[in-house]
Amino acid sequence: ATLPAILVFVMAPLAALLSRLSFTRTIPRKLLVGMLGTALSMALLAVAAHLSGGKPTSAAWLLGSFVLLGVGEVLVAPLLQLSLCLLAPPARHGIMVAVFFGALAAGYHLAGRVGAYWPTHPKPLFFGGLACLALLGTGLSVLSSRWLPAMPEQ
Repeated sequence: ATLPAILVFVMAPLAALLSRLSFTRTIPRKLLVGMLGTALSMALLAVAAHLSGGKPTSAAWLLGSFVLLGVGEVLVAPLLQLSLCLLAPPARHGIMVAVFFGALAAGYHLAGRVGAYWPTHPKPLFFGGLACLALLGTGLSVLSSRWLPAMPEQ
C-alpha cells in the first residue's frame, strides 16, 4: 500500500515535465493523458495475467502498472478539483469541492463492488474490463469537454 503513494510523489516531477509539452498544455488534454495512463495500467495487468496463465509472474508487471497509474493519478486528481472550481461561479467553489469528494466516495464504493468480481472472473477478463471502463470514462470525458467553456493553459 505504500508503493503507490511513494510513486505519486516520484511521478509529480514527471507530471510537471508533461505539463510543459505542447500536447498537454490544456487541462482537458492533461486529463486525457492521465485517464489513458489509468487505462494502460489495467491493460498491462490484463496482458500479464494472460501471459502468466494463472501462475506467478514477475513483479515488474505490477510495478509498471503502478507507474502508469501514478502518472494518471498525479495528472487527474488535482486537475479535476481545479476544473470544477474554474467552471463554477466563485460563490460555489466550496460546493464544487464537496461534489468532487462526493464523487470520489461514490467511485470508491463502486470500486469495492467491482472488486467483488475478483474471485469469480478470470484475471485477464477482470483487468481487461477495468481497462475498458477507464477507456469509456476517457471517451465520455473527451465528448463532454466539447461543451465546456475553454479553460486556461496550466
